[in-house]
Amino acid sequence: MGPSVRSSVLVIVALIGLFLVSLAVVLGLSLGIGWVLSRIVSFTLFEGTLVAMFALVIVGVIWRSLTGNLPDLPTYGYDYDEIEDEDEDYYEPIPASRFFKADAERTWRAVLAYEIANDIYMECREGSARVASMDDKRLQELAIRLADIAIAVLESTRGNRFRITKAKLKQQMNKIGQRPYDDDILDLAVVAISENVDCYYDDLVEIVKNDLWDEPAE
Repeated sequence: MGPSVRSSVLVIVALIGLFLVSLAVVLGLSLGIGWVLSRIVSFTLFEGTLVAMFALVIVGVIWRSLTGNLPDLPTYGYDYDEIEDEDEDYYEPIPASRFFKADAERTWRAVLAYEIANDIYMECREGSARVASMDDKRLQELAIRLADIAIAVLESTRGNRFRITKAKLKQQMNKIGQRPYDDDILDLAVVAISENVDCYYDDLVEIVKNDLWDEPAE
């Protein structure tokens, strides 16, 4: 007998045992109440036991009905429906292998492109219905292209002002002969790129100042 079969048999035996114990408790209570009734009113022990058993069944049904209508217990800040929705909306990020495969390829340019692309991908998934309706593969490719454009804009920055705008993205796309994307897509991209600029601002200052784009990222 295999472990799975043995476990199934044990569960069945436990359920049967629980049923028999519950039945014994009900019969015991019924007999006890029936004996009391036979002493108080003109019932035989059998009649008193039947009345007691019937009463126990009625009480059980009423109790089950009452407890079924009780309000939900407090979740103490956790919205379980929201958690389930988050699990359903979970998505796989763009793999790092799309940007670097070996430690030697893990440069600042590759790492920042990876971070920016994934944030653009997330913004697009949660963005307008037209953008979000694109399949994952197309969204990822779009995010990677926009990340490359963003890196090119950042590389051309002079000084410490890394302000990313739709105009700068369109200018870079025109420069490389690519037709600019629609404004709703660029709006999402600007949000994602700006978040990374804020996060990596100190690093970007050093990268631009010392031209560290092709140096290993810390």
